[in-house]
Amino acid sequence: TAAAESKQSAMRGEVEARVAGAEQLLEQAVEASARLGDEQELLELPPEEVRQRGAAVHEAQTAAQKVVREAQELITRRQIEAKGSGASDQDVGVLKACQERLRQCQIE
Repeated sequence: TAAAESKQSAMRGEVEARVAGAEQLLEQAVEASARLGDEQELLELPPEEVRQRGAAVHEAQTAAQKVVREAQELITRRQIEAKGSGASDQDVGVLKACQERLRQCQIE
């Protein structure tokens, strides 16, 4: 039915948006880490600057980990729902693709 299809489309959109958000925060964490600099550069910086950069990296990594975990939990819930409702191959495929994207986030 149209209502069921609309619900499934909304579910796919929600999952994809969460994963995209996790990917974006991960990218920000990687950029924050790059701004930290190498060991030699850190030795030349004032201690307060090193602390600020370290805090920025920590905040970015913590935020990324939280969003990745939340996205993973959402995907798991949606997979359980899909299994119980006889979801379409397209829905299952979207969930699997999003799961793989999150795995890549965790690897990075």
